[in-house]
Amino acid sequence: MGRLGTVVDDCDFGPIALGLVKRSALTGTDLVTGPLRGEANVAASVEPESIPTDEGPKAGRAAVEKLRGR
Repeated sequence: MGRLGTVVDDCDFGPIALGLVKRSALTGTDLVTGPLRGEANVAASVEPESIPTDEGPKAGRAAVEKLRGR
């Protein structure tokens, strides 16, 4: 699940796109985009090192929770 944004054609790599993908979509399934310019579905990949690790609640979230008395 997500959205596909800007798509450009690279002379060496072919179509390259900027997309937004939910983290839940990255668990054990192949990523496939919908039809692109009238073509069939296109396989997609995510570079694992680009996925940030979950470091727990951020300082801003902790401050909000403290103000709410939780």
